This record gives sequence, C-alpha cells and structure tokens, in this order.
Amino acid sequence: MWSLKQTLANLAAYPPNGYNHLPAGFDARKGIRSLFPRDKPCNISSLKNFVFSITGSAQTTTSSAQMVVIADGAGRWGIGAVPSLDPLSISWAGGFVFNFSNDGNGHGYIVNNANPNAGIVNGFNEPWILQNWCQAFPEGVYLWMWVEDSSFVWAGSDPSHGPVNEAATATNPGFQTLEQFTATTNVQLPTPVDPTQVEDPLTQDPPHD
Repeated sequence: MWSLKQTLANLAAYPPNGYNHLPAGFDARKGIRSLFPRDKPCNISSLKNFVFSITGSAQTTTSSAQMVVIADGAGRWGIGAVPSLDPLSISWAGGFVFNFSNDGNGHGYIVNNANPNAGIVNGFNEPWILQNWCQAFPEGVYLWMWVEDSSFVWAGSDPSHGPVNEAATATNPGFQTLEQFTATTNVQLPTPVDPTQVEDPLTQDPPHD
C-alpha cells in the first residue's frame, strides 16, 4: 500500500547517494502543500514522480555522448555529459530538453562550448521546474547532441558554438526556441574519463552565501 510517510522518507534519502530531494527547510508537520506548484493539476500521487532521472546517450553520425540528467520538484536540476568524439571533432554541444512544454518553447539545458572536455552543470530553484514538474517529469526528456568537424572549418577560424535552438526543434518540431535553465555550477571534468562513471550531477552542493 502506498504510504505518504514512506514516500517522503524515500525522497529525503534518495538512492544511490542518499541525496535529500525535499525542499530546504521542508517540515511535513506543516503539511505538504509547499511541494506542489499552485494552480496545477497535481495530486498526492504525483509525488511518485517528484524526482526525475535518466541515464542515456545521444548520437550524431560520427560521435556520441553519455549523459546523466536529474531534476526534482524542488527546482534542482543537473546534467553530467561525457562525449566520445570522432578524431576530427573540434567542438560539441549536448544536453536535454523536456518533451513537455506549457508555452510552445523547449525547456532544458545544452552544454554548449568549444571545450571537448566532459562537463557537469547544475542549477537550483529553477522557476519552470517548480511550476511544471507534475506534467514535465512523467513525459521525459529528449537527449540531443551536435558536433563540429574540423573539415568544415576554415583555416584560422574559431570553432563555433552549438546551435542550441536546434535541440528544441529536434525534440518537437512545434517548439519555437530553447529556454535554457539558469546554471549555477559549471564544472569541467578531466579527460580521459570513463563514460560509465559519470557521477550524479546533483551530488554537488548548492553555493553558500
């Protein structure tokens, strides 16, 4: 039988790392209304989706990237990405876009730079997640990747950044643009790195004042 008490306990010690996904300062004795967005079709059973996580990969014709994406109803989100690039690749971008949208735009985050290293990026108190997790988490995310090959770059020119809006239209042709989440922490990982050992991007603590 489903138990609210056990569900809250599980969220407070979420495996595998025992991370507390409940909002900071949450006190169940004061009720659980604060866990849900206002004026949204959510109910208590929605708490089974309070944490979203996926491990998967995205591919181009020449390269791939292993990704870990996690988010929770308290507005935390994170992505860890490790690319496996073709030798001619000089720039790459990759990330996730939620399949759900409330405004015709894609919502997610794309690791987007010319640095071929792996990266961990995360954020906290993301407004869109706080307001839409009940609908967004069950519908999942699309994992996207882009690579620039050196054979397409003029000598002496700089590698370009990934066209992040293409991540939104690849997720859903009806999406107009990508509304990127606000990143709080951006960490470049050392290379080489074993793609199977990508760590949970939310194990990093939020910044302290």
